Amino acid sequence: MKNKIRSVLALILRKCERFLTCQYYRFRHWIGGKLRFEIFNVVADITNTLAWLVLVLYQVIKGGSGSHVVYGAAIVMALTRVVPPLRKVLSGKGDIAEYKLKRRIRTASCLEDINKMIANPSELSSENLMHVRKKLLECIVEHVREYRGDLYGTKIYSNLLIREGEEIVVVARDSPSRKEGVRYSKDALLSSKVFDEIKAISCGRARDHTERHIEYESFMALPVVDYNNNTCLAVITIDSTEPHHFDDIYQSLETMLRPYTRTLAITFTLEQTGAH
Repeated sequence: MKNKIRSVLALILRKCERFLTCQYYRFRHWIGGKLRFEIFNVVADITNTLAWLVLVLYQVIKGGSGSHVVYGAAIVMALTRVVPPLRKVLSGKGDIAEYKLKRRIRTASCLEDINKMIANPSELSSENLMHVRKKLLECIVEHVREYRGDLYGTKIYSNLLIREGEEIVVVARDSPSRKEGVRYSKDALLSSKVFDEIKAISCGRARDHTERHIEYESFMALPVVDYNNNTCLAVITIDSTEPHHFDDIYQSLETMLRPYTRTLAITFTLEQTGAH
């Protein structure tokens, strides 16, 4: 009886931890993306207004000489130049805009490279395809960071896996610091079931499901699908150093990241046509 009670309590605690962690991510995103920006908007407006009021009072008290007007105008101009960039940095909005711009440029570059390989078969090579895949993985990481409003701190990685017999092979990573070509037994990776089920999955506590030493706490996995044959060509895994980082959003992310998974599917189709 005591063991059953302990099991039930442990299950309740795990559910509560998962729920509270997910709410924390949502709250952090809201604070970082909305409330903080509005606060600094108000601060900037109040600062400008107070500056004008101080200048007007100063002119009234001192009699309003021409030099005071010049000095006052210079101060106001300085404030209007300093406050908006400061507001942009403190709110984090500038960083998100820069992330979007970089991601769009990188995505456009990937599409341009693919078009070149389609138009000119001599450009079609395993090296060029791998280069495109890595850039797409980088786009995926940037998209996830932007969606979570978490541009710094949390380490997020993406990996591209293929299945060879009873093994899973990591063929590409977004980070050059992580080793490629690593092979795992199919049974050693939770993400391997995505090859068969062809649907996204999420794991909030990855370390509880493996005996290997891993650097991440949670992950999600997405299928790269050949819709003509309804087969899974590859799997994208996205790792995070924070627990339960994808539990409440992995299905939404699967939809939002579909342009990247479709583009990755094109690279495998091109590879099958004869990359050298």
